[in-house]
Amino acid sequence: MEGVIKNRSEISKIWSLDRKSGITGLMKMAKALASENFTYLYDAHGSMRSTMISFYLRMADLSLYYKLRSKYRLKRFLLFKLGVNLFPRPYKSMLTYWEPLKELLKLEGTPDYLEKTNFDGDPTYRDSIILAPSAAWIMKRWPLENFKRLITILSDEKFIVLGGKGDDFCEELREVDPKRVLNLAGKLTLDQSSALVANGRFIISADTGLIHVADVYGTPGIMLTGPTAFGGTTFPQISILKADLDCMPCTKDGRGSCSAPTYQKCMLEITPEMVAKKVKERLSKLD
Repeated sequence: MEGVIKNRSEISKIWSLDRKSGITGLMKMAKALASENFTYLYDAHGSMRSTMISFYLRMADLSLYYKLRSKYRLKRFLLFKLGVNLFPRPYKSMLTYWEPLKELLKLEGTPDYLEKTNFDGDPTYRDSIILAPSAAWIMKRWPLENFKRLITILSDEKFIVLGGKGDDFCEELREVDPKRVLNLAGKLTLDQSSALVANGRFIISADTGLIHVADVYGTPGIMLTGPTAFGGTTFPQISILKADLDCMPCTKDGRGSCSAPTYQKCMLEITPEMVAKKVKERLSKLD
């Protein structure tokens, strides 16, 4: 997600790690960070890599103020293994990143929207509904046939399809109505896609990175959620549509197997008709 933040004026520098560089690249990054003499260290991920870097920095400077974001592993175990959900409902993942910073930096209140980013694209893009049909894990994707049906139902609307270079299936959405659907999947960088979303009219997506971009920039939209536990949006301009099943949520990010008798039952129960109705309700208030 580097592309989402690399043009933010509040951030002076970004260090990126190429996973292929292995432990050598990791230690090189740790040394570079240590040379900056930072005052605060916040580990928001708690992964093996971030833990190793944090340990190195703390040993290099014992006065470094350190904070680790909790990943609530016991609560995760109870939820995914025993079906006991002790997480807040609705779960707003952004706030779990914000709370440690409040203590660390003596912040008050809650996070606010980010300022819109510049996008030097065709202004007619802003008249279209953005569709983000892909996701890293298939189980949390809304079926492609449902997106096709949605385009057909919303016959008066124009659409822009966003996705990665490997999302060749997005072309099927353009073929539904080439005059109304523009497929940009694989044609934009992540920061370009993010800027388009940030300045967009409306977005429809499952639990993806782009729906969270819309969330923090204040772009209205609809999130189609099913198996995932930790992808909840923060701000009210994103409406959440989901089924009501006892097996939900069943995974942290869409990995694993579906426990329902019908595969992806939680996503299948969100029908195109339901989404179309919600879109019309939301747009009538926005336009």
